[in-house]
Amino acid sequence: MTLLIRFSTTPLPLLLLAFTALGACSQAPRTGTLKVATASSLTATLKEIADSFAGQGEVQVAIIPGATGSLAQQLRNGAPFDIFLSADQVHVDQLIQEGLLAPESRMPFARGELVLVQSGDMHGPLRGLADLAHVDGSLAIANPDHAPYGAAARQALQNAGLWEALQDRLIVAETVRQAAMIVQSGNAAAGLIARSTALEAGLQPIILPDAHYAPIIHVGALTLRAGRHAQAEALLRFLLSPEGGRILLEHGFQPLETGAP
Repeated sequence: MTLLIRFSTTPLPLLLLAFTALGACSQAPRTGTLKVATASSLTATLKEIADSFAGQGEVQVAIIPGATGSLAQQLRNGAPFDIFLSADQVHVDQLIQEGLLAPESRMPFARGELVLVQSGDMHGPLRGLADLAHVDGSLAIANPDHAPYGAAARQALQNAGLWEALQDRLIVAETVRQAAMIVQSGNAAAGLIARSTALEAGLQPIILPDAHYAPIIHVGALTLRAGRHAQAEALLRFLLSPEGGRILLEHGFQPLETGAP
């Protein structure tokens, strides 16, 4: 039986230190700041990008992280986001069709990577998905219904013929950040998460063949209710700049310099 884990929104000291944005990013948004709803896998990356962007004399940035699907629903419910950074293309395109995102602002900016990680308590290294069939312990993934990396994890396990076999050992977290925390704590023997999240959590990523899952393309767009349109456009463009690309690459993403997958 799959175990579904839901976490409190209260920050957890120590466990969340690797992921909590500083300054305006970790506090309630200030008046006049850009409010950026971002896929959980981008949290630490966007914190550095926001610092660099603000350091160039631009507006301050408040980061609101979460599962892509959950953030999309918040936007539908009236959340006052200025920018939506998704871990897939589907949610952005749906929100454009629903009249909530500006279609001309749609911008693919990075390709993500699904990786396998393991707990430090495990005996012996994992080499790939096939080893999961013999692991004595649970596997943590993000919720496939809300998180694109969770959907990619499900697809990879299905393609490897392991999805049904591992149902009794799955721990389903809301986001990849939370899945990483479960592996860090030793409550799961292994996890399938974003490479960016693994790097920030200090977990050694085991690279999986691209053929195991569909490409994970991160896409940004402006909301139609964006209050600081010029600055929001500038932040999106910054993601495609050489400096933005450098930061994305350092955090485990493949930047899309042309804005196209």
